[in-house]
Amino acid sequence: MVQLATPSRERVESYVQMRGEIEMVVSRINGEYAEVGRPVVHYIHRPVPREDLIAFFVAADAMLVTPLRDGMNLVAKEYVACRSDLAERLCSANSPVPLRS
Repeated sequence: MVQLATPSRERVESYVQMRGEIEMVVSRINGEYAEVGRPVVHYIHRPVPREDLIAFFVAADAMLVTPLRDGMNLVAKEYVACRSDLAERLCSANSPVPLRS
């Protein structure tokens, strides 16, 4: 699994706390289930170049986007746009029916 956490709002205390919580969970999962040289979660917390982001989108079998407070998140639409096999399907937690993109 790859967890991309592009830095944003690094000076907002709630985001700093959330990052700490995420890193603790990732450490716990990898500590419990990983093997040497084979982490369960590959955690990346840095800006990711667009070409690399597209490569992640194309390689992924699934994607989970969880915009807690930001409202609509365009990352899910970018993922679908990169996947010709998913061009007509985008589901959200608020809409169990596939949406037309």
